[in-house]
Amino acid sequence: MLYIFDIGGVVTSTFDYGQVFKRLGISSEQFYALCKIGYFPGGKRDIWEELQCGWLTNDEFWKLFQRTSGIKIDFDYFRLLFHPVLLEDTIEVIRDLKKRDPSCRVIAGTNTIQSHYEIHIERGDYAYFDNTYASNKIHLSKPGTDFFKVILEAEGVKPEDAFFTDDKAGNCLAAESLGIKTYCFDNAAGLREKLGLNK
Repeated sequence: MLYIFDIGGVVTSTFDYGQVFKRLGISSEQFYALCKIGYFPGGKRDIWEELQCGWLTNDEFWKLFQRTSGIKIDFDYFRLLFHPVLLEDTIEVIRDLKKRDPSCRVIAGTNTIQSHYEIHIERGDYAYFDNTYASNKIHLSKPGTDFFKVILEAEGVKPEDAFFTDDKAGNCLAAESLGIKTYCFDNAAGLREKLGLNK
């Protein structure tokens, strides 16, 4: 059996991008609109999506964002403000899954960006998993179904033999559309019950 865990909001606390928008002095709507402003060479682009899928480094992203927004960027705010808290109750679920079935694979399937990926590596947050599939490394992001198809192919697992948990309903729905069993994460106790670890 393959178990796929999202990271932010499931294994660690969720990053509040509102902190970044506040430092920039703009709303979330303005931020994402500026990421798609479309006066880049070659036509319209979404530099946020490019960052999340690893086509841009953080430095490249901020240079482009500064150019389109006119806002002076002094720091990589994504790194500066990122201080995730490990959710120990979820880590216990992962440990218990491996105890119950040592042959299972427990992996991370996460949308992330370069600086957040690097911080998770530095902290050892991915060490609980047999493998990590991060959007900035596989160049695909949720809720696109190709994200899950690549993971299933790489792991050599059929959809019906996989389980996915994420705190975003849209990502769970995308996985379900392929036949993957899912749990829209609310808390570790609910996940534990869904996985039958209370028995």
